[in-house]
Amino acid sequence: MGEGALFFDLAQGNTARQESVGGASIAAQLKSKDEQVRKHAEAVKRQSDAMAKCMSKRGALKLPKLLEQRRLEYGITDGAFKFQPIFDRIYVHQVSEYGEQAGGSDGLVVFTDRQSAADKESCPQGILVAAGLQALDALASHGVELGHMCTFIRQAPYRKEVDRKDGYRWHVLVFQVGDLDGSSDLRAAYLSGETRNEWDASIGEHVLVDRRGKRWKPKSAFRGADY
Repeated sequence: MGEGALFFDLAQGNTARQESVGGASIAAQLKSKDEQVRKHAEAVKRQSDAMAKCMSKRGALKLPKLLEQRRLEYGITDGAFKFQPIFDRIYVHQVSEYGEQAGGSDGLVVFTDRQSAADKESCPQGILVAAGLQALDALASHGVELGHMCTFIRQAPYRKEVDRKDGYRWHVLVFQVGDLDGSSDLRAAYLSGETRNEWDASIGEHVLVDRRGKRWKPKSAFRGADY
């Protein structure tokens, strides 16, 4: 997971249960004789404690199953769900390209400031946390749902601050739905056969058949004039 990861178990809204930085436990590093190691562990613990204060217990936000799972795995603070995007806008919680399951099942991970800054500049992927009605229509017609791990085109999108606690801030990225370019969850659904494409001779186009058997004619996603 990289340097400076602190894990929480929030499955039942608990406080820290498993902690590690650089392969050693937080408890051990907090007692280290090396001042730099000790200060680093203290900084990571402060940031993680602040994040935990901004996260509700499992089920409290009444989110879709996958999105709830990802919220706990990746430490998405409650502020990401305070607003509902409208029109074709979507909100994305950016994650590290190395954080496939941050902390494992029901874990929460926090990176050092250095790692977080690097990720913001270089990691074009994140979790889809909310979408406007037009965006939802376009997404559903292509087999993408809230909670999906998606990649996006732009490297420098608009960042919306959603939470602030104890001097730390958390953001979501604000996009138009056409800024997304892929979903690893959708790919997995294709590979498992849960979702598939079919040729519809009646309209002369391919359609998507989702896991419920519903057929979707894919909708084109809006893209801004800067493309």
